Amino acid sequence: MTSPDTVLRARALLREKTVQNLPDAAVISKRGDADDRFFAGMLEAAFLVAAADGELSKEEVGSLIDVVTQMGEGVTPSELAGMFYECTTALDREGRPARIAALASHVTEAAARREILGFTALVALCDGDLAPSELFVVHSIAKAFDLDTATANGIVRSIATAMGVSELGK
Repeated sequence: MTSPDTVLRARALLREKTVQNLPDAAVISKRGDADDRFFAGMLEAAFLVAAADGELSKEEVGSLIDVVTQMGEGVTPSELAGMFYECTTALDREGRPARIAALASHVTEAAARREILGFTALVALCDGDLAPSELFVVHSIAKAFDLDTATANGIVRSIATAMGVSELGK
């Protein structure tokens, strides 16, 4: 179950941009043509980690929607719900490895990839820890993004430290 405190901390971290490898809240709130691939990639990566355990609870979807919609006026909760429905359909049809490969082919800039991975870790940590299935997805995305395991773990640790939560599942 997602803690309201960790969701609030996640929102604050995005607004303050005090942690390296997180997207700026202003970028999240904009929906211009230049940002669409980044925004869509960020949402799909977050969706993939939230669905890592094979089921996506209403609380997880609600927390994800809450974190993104509180960043600005760029997207409504109903638009996000529609995007997550599309992600669910694509995941069911193609499978996780294919979705991760598609994500990597659409987001090619190194800085954007690191920010997406940071946002993915932030979403995974909103419930207070990082389950092994979530860590597997984070590492899979990192590998597709040409980031090594040490870099991925460093990003996860920095986000976990900033959020004040354990990074490892129990």
